[in-house]
Formats: sequence, C-alpha cells, structure tokens
Amino acid sequence: MKVLVYRKCSTCMKALKWLDEHNINYEERAIKEENPTYDMIPPDQLANVNPEQLEALRESYGLNDPFLLRYVRWLGELLHGNFGYSITSGVPIKDSPSSVR
Repeated sequence: MKVLVYRKCSTCMKALKWLDEHNINYEERAIKEENPTYDMIPPDQLANVNPEQLEALRESYGLNDPFLLRYVRWLGELLHGNFGYSITSGVPIKDSPSSVR
C-alpha cells in the first residue's frame, strides 16, 4: 500500500504510527515528491513519453494549480458525492469493486 505523507502534518504522523503498531506494510511517499502522472502511464511506455506530453497531462488534471485551489476543488466534488476516478483503471471510485460499501 502506498501512503502519501506530509511530514509536518501531525495527523499523517499518527496514521503512520497506527500502521506501524498494527504491523501493516506500507510504502511511504512524500506528498511533495508524488507525481501522479507517472502512475497514469504504463511503465513500459513511460520512457517514450516526452516532457511536453507529461506537462499537458498535468495541466489537463489541474495538477499545476496551487495546492489550496486543488484541495478546495476536491472538497467541493467530495461534498457532491464525486469521489473521483481511479488513476489506473479510469473507473469512478464509487463504482470500483474495491470501494467500501
């Protein structure tokens, strides 16, 4: 499991402590280092993607916008029942078989 962490966030640190206490394996990834566009492209094709294509993908998903704007946008969508789409499959999260019901 990948866990995105902001080191200055006390809630993030408590979550990591809880995972450790319950012997749950995870891969810690810093939020600032995370680039979701790499997860959208199959690894075998990533080498053939030029920087302009990656930048266009980031722009199309609003990833170049300031963090606060992205967060407010996300929160608004969440409050309207839109939990987003899976980056890997493109299926709405609420319809994905692994979502909690």
